[in-house]
Amino acid sequence: GDGRSSRTGRTFRLRLFQDNRYPAVSAGWARDLRVLFPDNRVHVGAAGTERGCHVVGVYSNPLPALFPQHGPGPKHTRSLALTDAQRRVVRPRPLLRGLLHSDGSRYADHRVRGDRTYTYVQYAFTNRSEDLHALVAELAGRLGLRPTRTGKNTYFRRRADVRALDGCVGPKG
Repeated sequence: GDGRSSRTGRTFRLRLFQDNRYPAVSAGWARDLRVLFPDNRVHVGAAGTERGCHVVGVYSNPLPALFPQHGPGPKHTRSLALTDAQRRVVRPRPLLRGLLHSDGSRYADHRVRGDRTYTYVQYAFTNRSEDLHALVAELAGRLGLRPTRTGKNTYFRRRADVRALDGCVGPKG
């Protein structure tokens, strides 16, 4: 998934895009936006010419204050740190789940040693933004997880961490 906010006339619009293969993610976004914006209509539907994609969106004047990280240009070139107000209200599990659903994956890594093959399930978060990697590490620390970082990837490889993430992240679909 991906998203963006933009100015549209007298107000602002937030649009979140998700592959059609993951309807539960889109439904979760719509549910969350209805909680955040109870007086605003939340739009859910096809993303115009982007076939195979759903869009979830809302129009609201306070969007820039709620999500000051949104702005023009690539996200890895601007600050994506939480504000103090966001830090006070954010819950680590849902935010980490959203980050892993957006820019992460859960997969099985196969290692061959001698004549045996070992399979290790792990999570990986991949992004060019150093701020987002720092946020993933902070959230993981708050949950007692111990990720490792290699290049543009943050990995969760310990069995206990994978079990914990399976309980909080769950499948995308």
